[in-house]
Amino acid sequence: MMMVTDRKRADYSLMDCSSCIQNITDTPGLFRGIAEVVDTDIIDISDNPCTSGFLKQKKGNSLPRIIPEIDDLVRNNRTWIQHCEESRRLDQPVSFEYTQWFDDDEHFFSATVRYLCISVSGNPRFAYVISDVTERRRMERQFTLIRKKLDLMNIVAWHEIQNKISGIRGYVDLSRDLTQDEKGMAFIEAEERLLGQIHDLLQYTMDYQKIGSLPRRWMSVEDAVHQAWSRIGVTLLRIDLDLDHLELFCDPTLDRMFSLLIEYTLKNQSTNPEVRITCTEVPDGLCLTYEDNSAGLSGSRKRDLFTREIVRAQDFCITFVHDILESSGMSIRETGEPGRGTRFEITVPQGLFRFIEGL
Repeated sequence: MMMVTDRKRADYSLMDCSSCIQNITDTPGLFRGIAEVVDTDIIDISDNPCTSGFLKQKKGNSLPRIIPEIDDLVRNNRTWIQHCEESRRLDQPVSFEYTQWFDDDEHFFSATVRYLCISVSGNPRFAYVISDVTERRRMERQFTLIRKKLDLMNIVAWHEIQNKISGIRGYVDLSRDLTQDEKGMAFIEAEERLLGQIHDLLQYTMDYQKIGSLPRRWMSVEDAVHQAWSRIGVTLLRIDLDLDHLELFCDPTLDRMFSLLIEYTLKNQSTNPEVRITCTEVPDGLCLTYEDNSAGLSGSRKRDLFTREIVRAQDFCITFVHDILESSGMSIRETGEPGRGTRFEITVPQGLFRFIEGL
């Protein structure tokens, strides 16, 4: 009785595996099979209806060729044979991409080949998987084009606004020379403050666009803090570091992130500002802590600090910090107590930090 039960379980398991394999084989846009290199041709020898339909529907396919008999035949066959030989030499799968023209339309394919053996006829035999990635590549091209247009528009708008601000500042300076009464001077000083705030917001937006524009790399946290400190140029600011030569694998705008945190501290603590930056390894990775001696944040401000729906102009720099870290796979939260300073905790996952010894 036990043997019959075990056999049925095995049969059911085999049926499940067969069904799973069939589902994978019949997946639209994904073609699998076995092929042989015959002279300068690559011939499909598998009995896969989905793949066969894909090969037969291409114009000029008198044989079940992987590459149809059109203008790209020689070039793409050479590409396939080259990667098949590489797979045979390395004894492992090899992936690559290629383009093919069908009915005056360019298609993009991603392929993986794996050498199997030499067939009875003496031809190299290998397994292959072809994925039609045409839509993805077209979307990538469209996204790149849209991004370029937006960048161009933003740069042009930024420079135009900067020019207008410079013009207004010139008129403000002339007005100051012509104004004698205290009330008029107060208005002019208010205008200068507003122009300064507009300039800062424009600079934020320009720097914000740089997030993710360059590949991530290993960066020294201590160097980034010192660069941020020198950028701001506040001599009364005191910064204590306890980082043990920490490096982060992150967006190259790391120094900008620290300058934004320091600016936030200076806005909330203008008298004898102090900053302490430390790090501690935790089970999930690393906790990088930024603390200052400001008044701290109340419960409502703490809750809304990283809210994406509504961003106050004075808190834009903190949203900026959040997005720099998010683009690097990290997160930030505010854990300070009101009246005892602001405390930001940055969570760094495993693999995104390291300590450089011997420095």
